[in-house]
Amino acid sequence: IGRAGVGLSYLVRERHRGDKLWRAADLALIMTGTNDLAGPTQGEVIAGYIKELHEACHAVGVRTVALSIPDAGVRKFKRQRTSGRVLNERDIQKEVQLERQHQEEQRFKATRRRKANKIVADWARGRSGAAPAPPEQPADKPVAS
Repeated sequence: IGRAGVGLSYLVRERHRGDKLWRAADLALIMTGTNDLAGPTQGEVIAGYIKELHEACHAVGVRTVALSIPDAGVRKFKRQRTSGRVLNERDIQKEVQLERQHQEEQRFKATRRRKANKIVADWARGRSGAAPAPPEQPADKPVAS
């Protein structure tokens, strides 16, 4: 169910209340974290948010698939418009400083994205933290005691 802007926690509450939309839902594809990258949120915190969404779904019986935060590529630095005027030394220094700051922000964003994706992948594989319970498997043979 894709409902941009509604929020998964709202949807989970509605399922819990018996909302018609959720009655047939048995699987949630969760791709989150892209908006968190716009701010200074650390990768560990983003991963925590993602895990909370999965746990909320599991609590009401909805299985989940974790989709990693996609690489949105690097945005190019846009130079300020000069409207045909000649740049002085101060303007040039400001442009250089802004471009360096932009490049650093892009590196920081990529680092946080990779960190969050690694934490969630490890969690989903059961390597760290409380991993989702594996689905119950039917026993092929009774266990001898």
